[in-house]
Amino acid sequence: MPPNLTSIAAQVRYDLKAGRCWVAVFASSDGEAILEYRTPRSALHAERPRLVLWRQGSPARILANLDLTTADHAAIDHLLARGADLAGDERPLYDLLLRQVRAHHLGQPRRHRTTTVGEAVASTGSPSLDAWASCLALGDLQAALLAALEPEVGRAA
Repeated sequence: MPPNLTSIAAQVRYDLKAGRCWVAVFASSDGEAILEYRTPRSALHAERPRLVLWRQGSPARILANLDLTTADHAAIDHLLARGADLAGDERPLYDLLLRQVRAHHLGQPRRHRTTTVGEAVASTGSPSLDAWASCLALGDLQAALLAALEPEVGRAA
């Protein structure tokens, strides 16, 4: 029975976002090919996110070892082109996994830029409570407001 690629795609997207590792084993006429996705926060520990493709045997042959922080589309496209040889009948799953990794790591900006304010801002005047309160994190502001609402204990009349 062929795998349900829709549910696998959803699980792989979730694992990529969560930083979980995974291993996929593909049987072909030349032996088993193993595709590993390694991350810093997972059991398959790596300094940075990596995609490792190797063929089982004695000795094991590493076919690709990509650092996904520096990899480009061409490197993953090359692995996609080799899918027929490496994955055999399971090529749709192989393609899906590589396309998900490519979309996650190369299809979007690595990090959202944090808006910086203050580089072009010059301040004049005197400090005010409004300006100070606008710099608080929302959690700190909420804690301060809740503390101010509580009746003071032991206050002298």
